[in-house]
Amino acid sequence: MGRFPKLSILILLFAALPVRGLAASAVGISGPPGLQFLIQEAWRANKGLVALSQRIEAVREEALAAGSLDDPRIGLTLLNVPTDTFDFDQEAMTQKQITLSQRLPWFGRLDLKTRVLVLESSRLEAELQARKLALARQVADAYWQLALRGRSLEINQRLKEMVSQLLRVSETRYATGKGLQQDVLQGQVELSKLIDERLILEKQKQVAESRINELLNRPGYLPVRPETEVELPGVGEFDQISVRRKIIENNPYIRGKLLAVQKARAQMELVDKDYYPNFDVRLAYGQRDDEPGGRDRSDFMSVGVVFNIPLWQKNKQDRRLEAARLALDAARNDFGNLADGLPHRAMAVAQEISSLHENIRLYHRALIFQARQWAKSAMAAYEVGKIEFRTLLAAHIRVLRLELQADAYKYTLLRKHAELEEIIGGRLEPGQPHNTAKGALGDKKAVYALGEGK
Repeated sequence: MGRFPKLSILILLFAALPVRGLAASAVGISGPPGLQFLIQEAWRANKGLVALSQRIEAVREEALAAGSLDDPRIGLTLLNVPTDTFDFDQEAMTQKQITLSQRLPWFGRLDLKTRVLVLESSRLEAELQARKLALARQVADAYWQLALRGRSLEINQRLKEMVSQLLRVSETRYATGKGLQQDVLQGQVELSKLIDERLILEKQKQVAESRINELLNRPGYLPVRPETEVELPGVGEFDQISVRRKIIENNPYIRGKLLAVQKARAQMELVDKDYYPNFDVRLAYGQRDDEPGGRDRSDFMSVGVVFNIPLWQKNKQDRRLEAARLALDAARNDFGNLADGLPHRAMAVAQEISSLHENIRLYHRALIFQARQWAKSAMAAYEVGKIEFRTLLAAHIRVLRLELQADAYKYTLLRKHAELEEIIGGRLEPGQPHNTAKGALGDKKAVYALGEGK
């Protein structure tokens, strides 16, 4: 079986799915209330989203008009008027005629015109949801980057306080003759390095805040204070079939590509109607004046039908149909490419999230605990002169650097989770199992058809 027959079954199965996934994508990206507030503000302020919403309304209005017949036409004609006298009763064939005509398209043409515009409206709605989802993910990404900058500044402050405290200890020991001057100098160097680091972090923090203000289209700069105490989302078992099904149900990008296929098919059917004629139905009534002697003359009535003949079919209809067929093939390829690629991307992101969970567990359960024990024992050893100051300093710095690295993994995980939700097409609520391959998927044959593209 070729690619297109397989793809056609995939499209038919997708079309039979409920459209609840499209509504699910509208909720955007999960996160704390502060992030949700910023996402809502971004949606309201984004002029591109507003313009696209207006375009959707315009297409809807156009669809309502597309199913209507053309306006009837009325004509007024003077027939066979003698040019020597311009008398209306001189000649028997002189008439004052009124004509009413109406164009009637071939059966089904108006329905197809309406269907094309309705599908375009639905495609634009899917595009709107996709753009809202992408914007929400961008806001979330900038939000968690800003949160990491804030956490880095906090760790930097704690490091400064810790180094200052150790510096005072080294100065006291040096003053009493138990310590070395190089310990004091090393402590001062570390303190200066932390001051320089803080300047860099503050600049990075302002850049991250500016990025959020840019995404929110704010007229001026406003500070953003992200929430740092957040619960990490869990990650369940993923398999290709369940991920593919979830994406195809929910992802608005996929939905838009499918609607583009359906629209292209409807357009091809509409072009095919060009091989059949439209009809112009014409009704005419001609009024004649009585003869000069007073004898009555009968009025005339005419009825006629005019239709077009596809005489230039080879150069017109055939070429337009071939163009429509190529457009349909292109839409199918776009849909198939996205439907094949997104599940792999989702699996890769899910694997990254799983690895980040492992990193965070390792840091909190082992590395940070071990580093704290090292720092504690180093302080005791330094006080009795068993280790150098640089070892003590390195031990205490190590603790806070590991805490910062754990937080870096945490915020990277949150950013990846937002990316995964964009791919899936909506929120993955805390505690929601990601593996839906059993039970909720319904017909297994349909699932495998979706998963394998058959």
